[in-house]
Amino acid sequence: MGYDDVPAGVSGFDVFPRAQFAEITRQVVESGIDVILGGGLVNYLPVGTEPPAGASAYVQTAAQLDGISTSASQRPSINLIELAQSKGYTVVYTEEQLNAAVADPTVTKVLGVFASEDTFNDNLRVADSSTASGFRNVTGVEENLIANGAPNYVPSAPTVGEMLAAAQTIMERNPKFANGSLTVLEEEGTDNFGNINNAAGMLDGVRRTDEAIGVALEFAETYENTLVITAADSEAGGLQVRDPLSEDNVGTINANPTGVSTLPPALANPLDGQAGAGTTPFVSAPADNGLVSNFGIAWAGTPDFAGNIVTKAHGLNADQLPATVDNTDIYRVMYETLFGVELPDRPVPQAPETPVASESTGNVIFIHPDGHSPSMFSAARFVAEGPDGRLNWDMMSNSGVYLGHLTDQLTGSSDGSGVVHAFGVKNWGDSYGFDDALEEGGEPVISASGKQGVSIMEEARDAGKAIAVINSGQLGEPGSGAFLAEVDDRGDVNEIARQLILESDAQVIMGGGERWLLPTGEAGRFGEALGQTGARTDGLNLIEEAQARGYRVIYTQEELATVQPGEKILGGVCLD
Repeated sequence: MGYDDVPAGVSGFDVFPRAQFAEITRQVVESGIDVILGGGLVNYLPVGTEPPAGASAYVQTAAQLDGISTSASQRPSINLIELAQSKGYTVVYTEEQLNAAVADPTVTKVLGVFASEDTFNDNLRVADSSTASGFRNVTGVEENLIANGAPNYVPSAPTVGEMLAAAQTIMERNPKFANGSLTVLEEEGTDNFGNINNAAGMLDGVRRTDEAIGVALEFAETYENTLVITAADSEAGGLQVRDPLSEDNVGTINANPTGVSTLPPALANPLDGQAGAGTTPFVSAPADNGLVSNFGIAWAGTPDFAGNIVTKAHGLNADQLPATVDNTDIYRVMYETLFGVELPDRPVPQAPETPVASESTGNVIFIHPDGHSPSMFSAARFVAEGPDGRLNWDMMSNSGVYLGHLTDQLTGSSDGSGVVHAFGVKNWGDSYGFDDALEEGGEPVISASGKQGVSIMEEARDAGKAIAVINSGQLGEPGSGAFLAEVDDRGDVNEIARQLILESDAQVIMGGGERWLLPTGEAGRFGEALGQTGARTDGLNLIEEAQARGYRVIYTQEELATVQPGEKILGGVCLD
């Protein structure tokens, strides 16, 4: 489609090529494609045309369709349903009719039109006698749908999963199927509900998408030369999950709390629950340990956002996707699967293949950018390298979707998740090496390797391997500290520091927090300039204790540059 296809005299959204629904629909019908399934009956029929009897489940009169639109951008000049029938399509309007077509072995071309517009209600037509059309439009947010007794999706329409199952069955009986096939499926509800911040509708759309993925995976089991691949163009609404919450009301969260006196106070951003903003929370299905979580959904806004998009692939050529996927890679992998031709990569930096190791065991560097997300790396890429540049993060050879839930909450925590990384087993959110609070009888965590109270770093040390721990924050930060310390409360930084210095035998310890290394009354390197002294009440001077254990203590980048191989280093100990 191009601007040459835009009818004369139109305005507003209709001036864009993507708004030429009637012309797009005509081209699809005339494309020769075997199976067409979706909504949009209004785009198939000229103004004033009565809808087919089979569509009565969702529309009854020409006036209803004309009330939606009489624009030349949306209404064709010829009856496209009749055109489709003349080209050999069996036309169906409901799930029941689609199932009947699937059951007929003579049917090889199907056009399914399952709604007047979309099969989801992101926009609702509400009766209103004061308007010329007899109704008015309201946005399909949860509150409006509930008030008008409308569901998220048209009840008579099949889900995209049901459409996919039908399409694949119909194509399998087509003689052309032996030469390969290409099916393109879009669940638009995830985007449209996301853009109006309808959390319940969005979740319905995602579940329907996942159902379709399941259908595709089953198909790939039968036909092993199949590639199943997913992608999105953007992230609609910027969704985040917030838990734990009470069972009564999701409430609000602060948005952009700047703390600047000249700016407005933090916005109390409403969370979405099951029935919209400020309603009862969503409830998770039980985890393996029986945990059922109440959660709300927060939105950054209604636009599309860049970042946080993950492509997944399965089957033939799935391993051809790079770790950092450019949107052009979707075409490239599909092309290779359909035609056996490997197209050249786009001329941007490409991540290397996974290096081949010379031995079966070796070295690990675990990097934990606390609180990060793909969106953060996207923003950093745009600023530092430009959208076609690549960060070092992009150049890593493999990637995976991270599931960070704990035994008592859906959202990972710095301390509980640090323990999971260090011990390899799920734990509770406030754990710092114990499986429960000490007053509740907590015991040291048993690692996935079966050792109680022994983290992977401690096990590596005990096996004669060199270990190092580094943190840009103070040494008690659990993302690193949980690998070498066990305390009942993450706030007990004094005890964490004591264990790191006196018990870890780490080759390198780097981080902030000088005041937790010094006794009260002793200022130290940084505290003196600030008029502050140490925070320890046990009298220990851990800097001196470290030196007695062979550590060289360094404070600056210049001192760091003089470090020699084999030295034991306690470094970077700024005040906090």
